[in-house]
Amino acid sequence: MTTSGFGVRPDHPRPGVLARRPLVSFFLLAFAGAWLLELPIVLSRTGTGLLPYTLPRSRCSC
Repeated sequence: MTTSGFGVRPDHPRPGVLARRPLVSFFLLAFAGAWLLELPIVLSRTGTGLLPYTLPRSRCSC
């Protein structure tokens, strides 16, 4: 007696977005992470002035 397997769900129906497009996912996550770190600086009063705080100037003598 054999069954056709019709109507049986596979264990992994479809891989996720990260598995299907790993390189694109890496660059999108890296881009989003970089902006997540830079956004408070850009939006501060010393940047565009949209948020009500100022960041101290860097003491780097570059």
